Amino acid sequence: MILNFEEGELEQIVRDLAKTEKYQTMFNAKELGFRLFSNDTNLSFLQRLLLSYLGMYSSLTTDIFLGEVSEKVLDNSIFEDAYLFYKSKEYKKKKPSPGSQLSKIGEKEKQTIGQSEFVFRRRPKG
Repeated sequence: MILNFEEGELEQIVRDLAKTEKYQTMFNAKELGFRLFSNDTNLSFLQRLLLSYLGMYSSLTTDIFLGEVSEKVLDNSIFEDAYLFYKSKEYKKKKPSPGSQLSKIGEKEKQTIGQSEFVFRRRPKG
């Protein structure tokens, strides 16, 4: 069976699937040992595309839950992409350079932050 899709149509279908609560739940259940695919390696293009969008929407819904962005961002794909682009640029601006030192984090002494470490902050109350 051969399926014919217009350019970008297949990507939009996969994107719409990844945005659904059903697929987001399955994606987040991987922490509990749930497997989305029967194969763990040699993923197909469609599997990689789905995982990419699942991760993207997981990040978006987390930011919505944390109050970083309004739920309105999910109204259309342009808003979604624009927010993720903005978030990426902001992260690059705030990311400490490798080997830089930060003054106290909470009550801890100075620490060197490597490239693969993250600093999580509590949101201010109010």
